[in-house]
Amino acid sequence: MDVRSTLAWESERRTRAVIAAVLAGLLQAVAIPIQAAGLATPAHDDDLRLLHRLHGHGTTILVGTGIQILGLIAAAYALWYLYKAIQARRSEPVGPVGMEALVIAGPVVASVTVGAAEVLQTIGVGSFFSGSGPQTVATATHTLKHGSEFVFGAYVAPVGALLFAVALVLVSLNAMRVGLLTRFIGVLGCLLGAFQVLPLLPPIVVSFFWFGALAALFAGRWPQGPPPAWASGRAEPWPSRQQLVEQRDKGRPPAGRPARGLFGAWGASRQAPEAEPEPVREAATAGARVRGGANGSPPSGSASKKRKRKRRR
Repeated sequence: MDVRSTLAWESERRTRAVIAAVLAGLLQAVAIPIQAAGLATPAHDDDLRLLHRLHGHGTTILVGTGIQILGLIAAAYALWYLYKAIQARRSEPVGPVGMEALVIAGPVVASVTVGAAEVLQTIGVGSFFSGSGPQTVATATHTLKHGSEFVFGAYVAPVGALLFAVALVLVSLNAMRVGLLTRFIGVLGCLLGAFQVLPLLPPIVVSFFWFGALAALFAGRWPQGPPPAWASGRAEPWPSRQQLVEQRDKGRPPAGRPARGLFGAWGASRQAPEAEPEPVREAATAGARVRGGANGSPPSGSASKKRKRKRRR
């Protein structure tokens, strides 16, 4: 695909990609608090009270899960759009074989596993309270640890989260390499992928900001302008640290022209011509006066007074 076709393809789907990125960040940010409202339980609560809470707030949790599924599906389209933009700017394959399928399947499988785990959990809770067995703390603990519905959901949900994490990391790295994402947004996308599987930080804030940044880049509304690769249709890799040092050592740009840095002219300052130090200027002026007196120029005031005194004598 040539540059003109690439830009035309991206322009045709840009609006949908912007909407998808906005929904991906917004819906997931809304879904997690709704789910937390139903799942929240004090630390001292036992497993029986936890099952009572899940049973009483089942509708709230299902609504939050449905919103999260819609957000993951929107994320699949946003990541696929970014992947196609990367692919159009590289001559060699992007990432491992089947990466395009992984980019789409990651969020989609995550949405399916999240939905399946929630449905199975709802069925397991309903079976516990509708059964004829005793409803004690011991039976509740046994149900949560060994019940088929809860065990299946505990093993299936992390698989989808892992695929989604890999898709986020691969897309962020390759988009940063071709210049479609800034270094900060690329690294943040990799961190967002890590937060999907590692409980280091709740991903809600990072997800909202990262997908919001994607929407701004897709729409061309990035502060100080989007990266050049979006307008050129070609790969515009960011210079490495070594290249920046070499460019700085070769010389500064002419005065009055902004220095090109990692983010273009953003943050560049004008280089003012260096002013001559005052002591050097004064010394040069005094030397010129002395030389002027020796060459027949008007003498200084003290020398003229001495000559007048000699004439009077």
